[in-house]
Amino acid sequence: MNITTDRLNIRELTLKDAPFLVELLNSNGFIENIGDRGIRTVKQAEEMILEKYIVNYPTHGLFIVVRRNDHTAIGSVSFLKGIS
Repeated sequence: MNITTDRLNIRELTLKDAPFLVELLNSNGFIENIGDRGIRTVKQAEEMILEKYIVNYPTHGLFIVVRRNDHTAIGSVSFLKGIS
C-alpha cells in the first residue's frame, strides 16, 4: 500500500525504517502518550518490523508517514481492515 498526498507519502515499513522507529518509540511524547515498547536498538526494531508488521500486511500493520519534499520520516500510522 502506498498513499500519496500533496505533502505526504504513507507507505509500508521496511527494515530501512528501523533507526527511525528506535527514535520514535523512545521519544518522550510516544512513551508518555502511548507507552514504552521496550525497543532500544536497531536490531530490536528490525525484529519487530519482521515479526509484527510485515507478516500482517495488507490486512493491518504499521505504516510510515514521510514528507514528500525531503523524504524525512515524521511519524507512523496504522490501518486495520474491518470485517465485512
